[in-house]
Amino acid sequence: DSQQPFVSLPEGRRGVLGISILIALGNVTWDKDGWLEAGGSGSACSAPNMAFSGAMPLVRVEHQGVPLVFDLDTGASMTSLWPVFARRFPEGLVKSGPVKLRGVGSSRDAKAARLPALNLRINGRDLPLRNVRVVLDEKTSLAGRIGLDAFESARRVGIDFQSMCLIVE
Repeated sequence: DSQQPFVSLPEGRRGVLGISILIALGNVTWDKDGWLEAGGSGSACSAPNMAFSGAMPLVRVEHQGVPLVFDLDTGASMTSLWPVFARRFPEGLVKSGPVKLRGVGSSRDAKAARLPALNLRINGRDLPLRNVRVVLDEKTSLAGRIGLDAFESARRVGIDFQSMCLIVE
């Protein structure tokens, strides 16, 4: 509770379920009304859209019909785009000054831009985002990180580790 990003949150809302707990639960679903369901029977998944890189879940995302791979971080409040995305889709990027990236127990300054509007597609569902941060000096082969803001327009979101599906309704 005493480190970022938790100190910025109100008391009683500071915490996170680690990936090992989420995997052990098998699946987790939440909805717009604030209901959270863990365990249970899983989802009706037509085709897996997730994989793991070590302990980090990855998800297949589309932008303008182009398939991309993002990491899925349920502890991240904001979606971030990375150099792979910026090189593939440079149109619309607006330069900005450096930003401070905060994680659990660490922070660093990074070169950044922003994208005023973005539409990502996951599992057939469009996810509109506004003012998305583009970190220009991240060293990765991924296109970005999906944060919880990506699901604000969704009625229901499910992560099913048994069928390796991220379902967005």
